[in-house]
Amino acid sequence: MADQHNIVVLDYGSKTFKAGFAYSFPSEDEPRVVTPTAVEVTQPPNKQDAASDGHYDVHFPVHRGQIQNFDELESLIQYTLYELLGWERGDEGNVVISEPVLTSRADREQLSQLMFEVFNVNGLFIQDQAVLSLFAVGKVSGCVVDIGHGKVDISSVNDGQINSSSVRRLPLGGEDLTRHLEKLLHQKGTTLPSAHDVELLKEMCCQASESGQDYDRMLRKGTSDADGMETTSYKLPDGQEITLTTEGYQTAEALFQPGLMGVSSPGISDATFDCIQTQYEGGSRRQVYESLLVCGGGSGIPGVSGRILKEVKSLAPPSTSLGMCAIPEYLPQRTCKFAAWVGGAVVAKVVLQQNQFVGKGDYDEAGPYAMHRKCS
Repeated sequence: MADQHNIVVLDYGSKTFKAGFAYSFPSEDEPRVVTPTAVEVTQPPNKQDAASDGHYDVHFPVHRGQIQNFDELESLIQYTLYELLGWERGDEGNVVISEPVLTSRADREQLSQLMFEVFNVNGLFIQDQAVLSLFAVGKVSGCVVDIGHGKVDISSVNDGQINSSSVRRLPLGGEDLTRHLEKLLHQKGTTLPSAHDVELLKEMCCQASESGQDYDRMLRKGTSDADGMETTSYKLPDGQEITLTTEGYQTAEALFQPGLMGVSSPGISDATFDCIQTQYEGGSRRQVYESLLVCGGGSGIPGVSGRILKEVKSLAPPSTSLGMCAIPEYLPQRTCKFAAWVGGAVVAKVVLQQNQFVGKGDYDEAGPYAMHRKCS
């Protein structure tokens, strides 16, 4: 394959691993691979049990934005590149990797070593998820609120460079909301067979109130007139039907009030405002205020983007102009959910044209440190 047709974009998250080819984007088919960030690890047989043949444990090599086990991540990348994407050994191409913000230099170097020495890539480019997410919607400056499975990252970006001092990471994400919903179900005497069922129910029922005041009014009404509360029924794939009242709103509210889950952390709106305030007053801060992007898996929660915008506006000076990044019409509907991967596909073509990939020669000369020369 020609180089421009063999650029793979990888985006590793705590829940899913996204991969696909940059040349065929924009397309509803990309990223063509969305697989769990999980591997099966064989455990040795129990020596005290002759009938034991060993078993598999499921391991998660990435947790809350940090790589926990490079060997397991290597297995996942190998499976993705050669089995799912159809690479052939000896005909490897270029790779763009979207990495979480706050990734250490040591982790970036170890990942680059893996790509060059194990997977023999021709060229490699690594960029922060926040920067790539903005590139996805045609912006180079703005504030990115990335709601992931294991964490929420909030970052300000100026002219394609992340402001490291602005980054706010909240120790909560989709997995915490799932556990919170499970707890709420237990309180009303409902138990689902598995965490996966709770996850499916969360995706169906989770919704953000328009404001904290609306949320409080809804709860007060539920307390004083439980019989008069509107109910909604949700049907799971196994046919089980679950009837809820306010549980979906209570689940989403934990993003704005983490204390509801027992998490000591600022709410997502307060943290977003705090992030933007780290910018110097003037043009750069104005650009960031005017280009707010909510992305990641949690961006699909109905009402969450509007709630963040509304609450940040209430905290900002009255004369401040706030705005959400518009998604270009030609981009797929799921652009916000996969914004970092989409941005990687956009930047891949630019990096190729400008010869910005870190090549094998660069790596042979400087080793893993070469990544810091071309990748910000």
